[in-house]
Amino acid sequence: MVVQGSSFYDSDVVNGFYKHFHGVFGSHMPEDELDPNLEQELSQYLSMPSSLHNSFLNDPFEMQELDKVISSLSRRKSPGHDSLLNEHIIHGGRYVRLLILALFNSVTKHNRVPDDWQTSVIISIYKGKGKDKTDPARYQPISLIQVVSKLFE
Repeated sequence: MVVQGSSFYDSDVVNGFYKHFHGVFGSHMPEDELDPNLEQELSQYLSMPSSLHNSFLNDPFEMQELDKVISSLSRRKSPGHDSLLNEHIIHGGRYVRLLILALFNSVTKHNRVPDDWQTSVIISIYKGKGKDKTDPARYQPISLIQVVSKLFE
């Protein structure tokens, strides 16, 4: 089988994953041996046309999906670098939701995420509770990303 110009054998791929996760989880792996059916299942999956691997991911977004995600947004959260708050989306009305839906469907259709979605603002939050505020170890960094990027994720 050829994957993006490189030659791989199914068993090499399976064993590579096994070695990686065995290194990550060590003795916490559920079994020392791979399930004999796993290699066959992986081989069948990899032999499928790539368009079928995640075909459901290429389906257009629907308004019901977007409405569900918007309704789950928390209020009173810090904005990303665009200064757009969750409340702007929550109370933006149908027109804003239609624009967001069109944007999301364009992103999936063209397989291109806007560059701004790959940018975040990193701030430090004090987590010392009465400890020395000049100690950098008492701060935890958090990333603030754009609300539209969060919705898409």
